[in-house]
Amino acid sequence: MGDLPFTAEIDWMLRSKNRPRKDHFNLDRLQKSLPAARAVVEPFVKNATPGKKVLFFATLHYWIEQSAYLGLALAGLGHKVTLLTLPYSEWHKQQDNFTQRQRVLHTHDALASLSPLVEHVLASLPSHAPPLR
Repeated sequence: MGDLPFTAEIDWMLRSKNRPRKDHFNLDRLQKSLPAARAVVEPFVKNATPGKKVLFFATLHYWIEQSAYLGLALAGLGHKVTLLTLPYSEWHKQQDNFTQRQRVLHTHDALASLSPLVEHVLASLPSHAPPLR
């Protein structure tokens, strides 16, 4: 099913979006707390002097959580922050395409409230790539 176009996306919209995740990749806590954190940082962003460009790269869900909050803090100091993510719960195990595409959608939803303070970019490996070691 993972190789058929839009199957993961349709399943996400109709069934999986509001269900609790059962795998190790869960950003629900971040998704719930990020809007309040963004509201705290926004006044500082408006008054901050422009800083440097910063790139965070995160793969595991707890690294994504940490990078999102660090990115918000740096954005509050005036830096232009980009968060690049690969949605893997276990970096050494290859998942099926359907699961990976749903994790991409989950990550996109969880980090949507970062915009425009922190730019979020989803990276993906080709499906024929070997598992990371």
